[in-house]
Amino acid sequence: MKILTLSNLYPNKVKPTFGIFVENRLKALLATGEIETMVVSPKPWFPLFRYLSSEYASLANIPAFEVREGIKVYYPRYLHIPKLGMLFQPFFMALCLWGLCRKLRKQGFNFQLIDAHYFYPDGVAASKVGKWLDTPVLITSRGSDVNEIARYPKAKEKMLQAAEYASHLVTVSEALRQKLISLGIAPNKITTLRNGVDLEKFRCSFDREALRKKLGVKGTRVISVGNLIPLKGHHIVIEAIEKIPDAELVICGDGPLLSDLKVLAGNLGLSERVIFLGRLGQDALIEQYQAADVLVLASENEGWPNVLLEAMACGASVVATNVGGVPEILAGTELGEICQRTPEDIARSIRKIMALDTQGEQARSHAEKFSWHETSAGQKRLFMKALDNRE
Repeated sequence: MKILTLSNLYPNKVKPTFGIFVENRLKALLATGEIETMVVSPKPWFPLFRYLSSEYASLANIPAFEVREGIKVYYPRYLHIPKLGMLFQPFFMALCLWGLCRKLRKQGFNFQLIDAHYFYPDGVAASKVGKWLDTPVLITSRGSDVNEIARYPKAKEKMLQAAEYASHLVTVSEALRQKLISLGIAPNKITTLRNGVDLEKFRCSFDREALRKKLGVKGTRVISVGNLIPLKGHHIVIEAIEKIPDAELVICGDGPLLSDLKVLAGNLGLSERVIFLGRLGQDALIEQYQAADVLVLASENEGWPNVLLEAMACGASVVATNVGGVPEILAGTELGEICQRTPEDIARSIRKIMALDTQGEQARSHAEKFSWHETSAGQKRLFMKALDNRE
């Protein structure tokens, strides 16, 4: 079965960990040996991008093509006008996709289906291309595309039109599925396929004490992972750490709030206890998980935060706000505490988790319940159904 995978959320040479959850899901699917794919990850383009900001400038450095983990990945450019182009994104993305899709088919890659990850603009663009090429489309919603973008009436209208054309919709959590239903999409057209975790890569350290010594861990080690943006709530975690004198906080990620977060830590007298490591590669991040006692996720919105499963697979307990798929992930374990999005409740939850004095293997055993097997099997079933309906 030949599938074209579409997602602007896909890793690249410049940002090798960006959207890595999409790559991990695809690798698990390809491991079944029944799927062949090429990936298309469109990138916005505007003539003055290099001069607008470092973020836009970095886009210009992404190659047009590369091979990642044996998978061919194309990064075509589509026109995007900063601050004005959100509503036009799907159309311009569809135009660039249409040309590339026709080229791939002429070169012999006769894909039978487009598998789009992220509802807007990717899913909307995929539905347009699907119509133009008479090709079935599946769309996976991952979180902010529904939680945030669907709040805009025009974007919501385009998403509903795309849903009408799509053969089927997938969500990474039941919470997201219910959100799509609330938008007016038929329940029988939406399936929840949760992300799994790579249990071979994310695992407990063979010698945790030696690792903690190597990393200079002192006392209780709390970790917060994600882009440094307001939605992720790193500032709330910093304020919570002030209330736990024997704890230190490691923040892994980069983004526009870096300077503000450093100022906040300094104003609270926490410069020595809050450590900023920037965006880490997976191997370095795994070491941080293995050395940590507790991971805190203080997000305002989430789809299916795999960071919780990754941390637990490495032996860390977790504290997280009640958003998205968090309750689904933490159901049935005392090593995951759901908290309110306040410094006081996060601090209380960290203390509660630490008082359990449990071993990392218990957190690991909970993560082991979430393998990729069921997800990949579900994807294949939906692909076959979409193709059967076309015949």
